[in-house]
Formats: sequence, structure tokens, C-alpha cells
Amino acid sequence: MTRALTFLLLLVSSAALHGQAPRKVLDSGAGEGPAWNPALGLLFSGAGRITRLAPDGSVHVYRDPSGGSNGLLWDFEGRLIVCEAASRRVTRIEHDGSATVLAAAYEGKQFNSPNDLTLDSRGRIYFSDPRYGRRDGMEILDASGKTIEGVYRIDAPGQVTRVITHETGRPNGVLVSEGDRYLYVAANNNDNLGGERKLWRFDLRADGSIDAASRKLLFDWETSRGPDGLKRDTRGRLYVAGGLNRANRFESPEKHKGGVYILSPEGKLLRFVPIPNDEVTNVAFGGKDWKTLYITAGGTLWTLDVDTPGEAPLKHARPPLPPNTLTAAEKKQGWQLLFDGKSLAGWQGRPTFAPMSPGDWTVQDGAILCGGTKPSWLSTDASFGDFQLKLQFRGDASVNSGVFLRSQKEGQPHVTGYELQIWDYQPQGYLTGSLVGSVKAGPARVKGEVWNQFDITARGDRFTVLLNGAQALDAHDTKHASGVIGFQCQLNQRIAFRDVKLRRIER
Repeated sequence: MTRALTFLLLLVSSAALHGQAPRKVLDSGAGEGPAWNPALGLLFSGAGRITRLAPDGSVHVYRDPSGGSNGLLWDFEGRLIVCEAASRRVTRIEHDGSATVLAAAYEGKQFNSPNDLTLDSRGRIYFSDPRYGRRDGMEILDASGKTIEGVYRIDAPGQVTRVITHETGRPNGVLVSEGDRYLYVAANNNDNLGGERKLWRFDLRADGSIDAASRKLLFDWETSRGPDGLKRDTRGRLYVAGGLNRANRFESPEKHKGGVYILSPEGKLLRFVPIPNDEVTNVAFGGKDWKTLYITAGGTLWTLDVDTPGEAPLKHARPPLPPNTLTAAEKKQGWQLLFDGKSLAGWQGRPTFAPMSPGDWTVQDGAILCGGTKPSWLSTDASFGDFQLKLQFRGDASVNSGVFLRSQKEGQPHVTGYELQIWDYQPQGYLTGSLVGSVKAGPARVKGEVWNQFDITARGDRFTVLLNGAQALDAHDTKHASGVIGFQCQLNQRIAFRDVKLRRIER
């Protein structure tokens, strides 16, 4: 049987299965990243913004500007995760509309152009970081000086691990299978003759790393445009955007036309759905029964009714760990909870200025609460020298408080140790993330009435601080070597702290 006849039979079988051809629903604006939300409808990237196609068919601007958004994905708490290709970072849009930076650099180097992303059942984010077009300004290199176009995993804001370095060529679409068994990676080097245009599958370990030796080739687009975004249905079949309709300098359409390639779990081509617009970039399942396939292609948006529902990410989420809980990995790494979510055991309220009261510190709803009726501070009983400290805090946007580091139990804690500022309006410019009186932080803002995250490392004379995943401080100071951890309570200020975790660093 000739290749042309085989391809024609695939077209016929596809039409018979789905009952109708794909339908174009929008002529412009849909460049990439379709992501379905049952309440909002479909979001997609294009023309420098994120657009929403509502369930009633109306079209709205959702976010503009968008940082040059590409891949979009909803997490298990209904927050939008965005690959900001132009801004070279991954962000999360909170329910209040603010943005949390999840990943902006790896080992101090900017990413290339975050492209596509996927979640595992623990809520960990995997994203690809290729570079298309101009390649100057690529900062992430291997030991030999070769540029790296990798795949990375985000465990928490600012906590990024590379899981693929050179195991594929120019990764684009990524997908974790249900049950976290596999990581699929679409390699699409489309601006080099003979570039890799293949879909790979890797075994995914429980710790979120891949087994490189398990790499399996599922499908090869050969000289045509390679695979882009992909999704799976509930039978494990893969729906992959790829191929090309009109030749260009580096790609030819003869063997693999532009459209959606439906593959078996082992990579056998089952059906092909042609889409006439180049380039076919991504797909997403949606609709009330998850049986509508949305397809982005050359700025246009298409839909296709399918017989089997797609994997709905929210259905397969493991419940997130409650606050004040250590993961198995954290326990193995030596983290300890300084607050158990139930009592102030291991903590002591202290007057800020003698002989004032030790304050009104209480535990409410799994958090340490400062009521603000008396100025005071709360300290750990134990002292610490070098450590990593993670904690969450919540107050209004103008809250005035702080975290004390290496302070002594007697005396004023900001004098006997360091005060890490929580206040965006300090008159001398020691804003949130600063070491008050010592080092001023870069621009960082407290988000009001939501939980903010501090990630603090104190190693010798060096202090690094992340606020909501963005670096606020990287500084040196030699005044204090060891002491307690503490929280500040100012008069008429209410602030809550939770998820207080510490790991000692041995030198």
C-alpha cells in the first residue's frame, strides 16, 4: 500500500469516528496554549495577550499584557499557570489577579523562552524551555559551553530542578500521564535541516526525575514540522499537534501534513485530523463532557467533537498537603516543623521593650496569630546558626511586621540579631525582604490578605531571601552568627504565620 493511500484511509477513518470535520470558530488571536476551565471556558495565548472564549461563545481579553504568554494550564486550586516566553519566566495568576513568580532563573541564569507545561498528581509543574528564532542571549550552558534547551520541574515558587538536559533536542510540548507513569516530550527543532522532530516517552520516577535509559521513540515527523503541544484521552491515546501544509526553508509537507495526530499509547498512528492553517500548535480537551478538542493553528481556533473524553487534569489531583505538614522528601532532607499548627509549644512570647507584656499570640485555624493589642515578639526556644527557613505569612497590604533571625532572647531582637522586614512603606527604604539597618532589598511587594511565602537561607555571612518565588535579597553581613527565630507583633497590626519549616545547614 502506498504512503498516499494509507494517509487517505486515515483521513476517512477519522471522519467516520468523529462524525464531522473540525470547525473553525475564530479567525485570529489563538496562537497557542489552549486551556479549558469549566466555569470560564477556554483561555488561549496570542497577539501578546491571553484571551477567553466564554461558554456562550463571547470573546474577552483575559490578561493584557501577558509577558508574551505561550503555554497555559490550570492548577489544582484553579489558578492559571503561564509560560511567559517573552519575559522568560513561569508565573501563577492568583485568585485576586496578582501574579506569583514560580520560576525566573536556574542557577542564576535566565531561562530561554518557557514554552509548554504540565502537572503531575502532586501538583508539581514541568515546563519546557526551548529557544526558537534568534539564539543570542541564551544564558544556560553546560560544562562544555553548549546551550541547554531543557525541561524543568517546579516544586514550589523558586524551587526549580532540571529533569532533561540533552536527552532530547529542543523540547516543546510536555505531558505527564495519568498516574505519573510517563513524561512525554515533543522535540521540535524546526529551523535546522535534519533537526529532531520526534515524540519521546520517558519513565517518570516518584521523585519527579526521569529514567533517561527508558527513553522510547513514539513517532517521527521526519522532514516535516515536528510535534508541538499534546494531550491524552481517558483511553491513553495521544492527540499531538504537528505537521505542515506548506513547505518552508527547513520543512516539507510531503510526508506529514499539518493537523492533529492521534496515536496509540505505544505510538502507532491511529487517525489523522487535517487542519489547513499552519502552524498547528496545540490542543486541549474541554466542553461540559470533555469531549470537545480545541485546536490552535496559525492564530485560528478550531473545535472537534471526539468520542472519548480527554483526561481532565482536576480529576486526577491528589489532595494538596495541608499547611504545617512535611512531605516525605522534606523529612528525608532533614526539614523540621517549628510550628505544629495546634499549639505554641517550642515558642515563647516576649516583650519588645521591657517591662511590657509578652503580647497576645494565639493559634487560630492552624496559624500563629498576632492580635496587635500589645507590641511584642514571639521566639523559638531553640537557637540556630546556618539554616534554610520557609514560612508563610498573611496580613493586609500595609502590614508592618518582621521575622527575626539569629536574635538573642533578652534585649531588643532587631538589635541582638537581624530583622527581616515585612513592610512595604518603611520610611528609610528598608522595605519587605530587607535586613533592617543593614541591607536594603530589591523591589518586592506583600500581597494583601493572601498567604505570602518567604524562603530564607542564612549560611555564614550570606543571606538570600525569596518572596513569593522572586529574589528579594542576596547580601552579606557578619554581625550575628547564631540565635533564635522570631516574629514581630506591632501595636494595632494583625498578622498570621504558618507552615514554618527549618533545615539546619552543616558547614
